[in-house]
Amino acid sequence: MFFREDRGILHSVPEGLRKVLNYIKDKYNNPTVYLKENGINDYDDGRKSRGDILNDTFRIKYHEDHLQQLYKAIM
Repeated sequence: MFFREDRGILHSVPEGLRKVLNYIKDKYNNPTVYLKENGINDYDDGRKSRGDILNDTFRIKYHEDHLQQLYKAIM
């Protein structure tokens, strides 16, 4: 399952994070891994209201989904 940012250019695949972490764990004997950045852009044509910008459900869902998959990879 994935979702896209508004322009449809980038796809979010949270399961991919878990899969790549599990691959690294299995292939390289469970090394320490640091996730330094993780995010997604969102198109803004300048017409979003302040309320819409502050209630950023798109990025909230993005991070929730990725953190859930990160948790699954750790457990």
